[in-house]
Amino acid sequence: MDAAIVILDHLDNIREISRWDLWKRPEPVPAPDLPFVLEESSTKGMQMVARRSIQQGELIALERPLVVSRTDIAIAEDQSTTGVFYRAALSGLSAEKRRTFLSLCNSFGSEEERLVGILNTNCCTIPLAPSPSGIPTAYSGLFPTLCRANHDCAPNANFFFNPQSFTGQFHAVRPIAKGEEITVLYSELAASRQERRAELLQHYKFVCECKTCSLPPALAELSDTRRRAIGDLIPLMHQGTYADDMTIAHLDELLDWATIEGLYALYAELLVYGYGLAIKLDLHVQAQKWSRMAAAAFKILDGADSPRLN
Repeated sequence: MDAAIVILDHLDNIREISRWDLWKRPEPVPAPDLPFVLEESSTKGMQMVARRSIQQGELIALERPLVVSRTDIAIAEDQSTTGVFYRAALSGLSAEKRRTFLSLCNSFGSEEERLVGILNTNCCTIPLAPSPSGIPTAYSGLFPTLCRANHDCAPNANFFFNPQSFTGQFHAVRPIAKGEEITVLYSELAASRQERRAELLQHYKFVCECKTCSLPPALAELSDTRRRAIGDLIPLMHQGTYADDMTIAHLDELLDWATIEGLYALYAELLVYGYGLAIKLDLHVQAQKWSRMAAAAFKILDGADSPRLN
């Protein structure tokens, strides 16, 4: 029988994943009236475009991955660079799904073997359960429809992987007009234009010309200043620590800048960080306010199934 999903991992992990209860449930299917269409672009290849107006927080698309790969899996170089390993793995898919896979973009051209290039161009990081040993492992997934969405440094959609249904999902982070391109994030948002462009060129082989990257010099410098200020806070956010001079007023300013820059995911994370700061400062009314705002923001980003709502 043809496989619905190819999983590249150690055998013990594959056996464990195959026993998950979620495979006994019907596969989630998108609504019949999809709010988007896929179109050819004169400059970007395929693109995802809104076929009607889309409301903030609305589920735009969902699908299960075609390929899931453990990112640190060891593959002999002669089997990886020549594509032998991947051809063998993908042979389990139906002919239609293999054609779908082969229709996807390889941004690396002749630099990489075609199958390797397609995976490296289109896969995105997804959270998966730890290995049977209990050690967390990094995985990537290839979603054949979702990967058609192009990058923007201020995207109008957020990618969320729902482990309950094993689906990748796009949710609108702001209202999207009919005919507007639906975009997501490929690179680090809280970085300067030069840094973002360098990362995108290295990993995806294109120079970003989004609205933010196309700002005139003075406005681009102002945008970079805002993004760097938010980026400087990210290590503290991950550690859950607060500088001695961190104030509610400064958090408010960063929240305003995240809104101006269209950094909705970081806006939500700043609210959580601000909640912790308000608790530390015994400002419980402010903490409750930011807690409610964070819950609303994560519901927009991920939908009602967001694990960050618990």
